[in-house]
Amino acid sequence: MPDDFPADLDWGQQLLQGALYAERRARRFGLRITGAEAKAVAGQALEQIIAAGWDRTLYAEFADCVESRVRGIIINRSRKKATRQEVPAEPAHPSPTDPSPSPEQVAADRQLANRATTLMLERLDGNADATAVFMEMAQGNDRPADIAAETRLAIGKVYRARERISDLSAEIAAALTKELAP
Repeated sequence: MPDDFPADLDWGQQLLQGALYAERRARRFGLRITGAEAKAVAGQALEQIIAAGWDRTLYAEFADCVESRVRGIIINRSRKKATRQEVPAEPAHPSPTDPSPSPEQVAADRQLANRATTLMLERLDGNADATAVFMEMAQGNDRPADIAAETRLAIGKVYRARERISDLSAEIAAALTKELAP
């Protein structure tokens, strides 16, 4: 072992704690991993720490360093899973029964989206937090933690703003449906 690790460090205990943390973290990201996979993730984290060394300026406790490495590995796995799920299988030949939308339909859909956005911003007028959250969501950022980081809002405010936006979305959908009814 490299010299920068304490002599009394229990590697087996670190592997077990890392595996337990990997299981909890994987559940948070919607991944299902077995105990053996969790141990493999923890082992990979320990290998990374041994290879790179333990930076005591970033992590005063060795367990924090292990958790950080495990978290990074789990996040990478969740991103790979999301990428695999988001890529739809394209048919080899377009189906004649499922034509792509006409330019007129695309323009109508865009106009409807712009109208819905305008209505939402009008109804959020005066609520700076909800407006900031809505704008982040409109840019495709849907994770509350990411929105909180981007907007510098407390996570509780982000959740309350999302609830408000959700309530208003139902109202706006009903109003637009009524407008579009013949």
